[in-house]
Amino acid sequence: MIIYNLFGPKLGGKLQTSLKAAGYTPNEIDAILLTHIHTDHSGGLVEAGQRVFPAATLYVGKLDVDFWFDRANATRFNVAEKYFDEAAKTVKPYLRIMGTKLLTKKEKPALFQLKQGG
Repeated sequence: MIIYNLFGPKLGGKLQTSLKAAGYTPNEIDAILLTHIHTDHSGGLVEAGQRVFPAATLYVGKLDVDFWFDRANATRFNVAEKYFDEAAKTVKPYLRIMGTKLLTKKEKPALFQLKQGG
């Protein structure tokens, strides 16, 4: 099952409740596509420091990974550091760069495929 973007429980998201009501468990989610790394989209990926979807591969744009994982961008672009902390907290538990893929042949941004494991 694929999930397109998430909403954290503190941001009004009811994804886990809705999945359970539909008869699915978090272990059945195998792919998550984030349009971008903002807490209102990635906030539901982690709970108490643990991956909510242990079997899932996370797909997110390389430009977002490059931006949010470089803390120097906080100063460079006058962005509050808390957003970099939130990106690290929600996305890094899924991090293992498997490679990049292009969305199309027309120079769309590359995607990072992020997945737990070694």
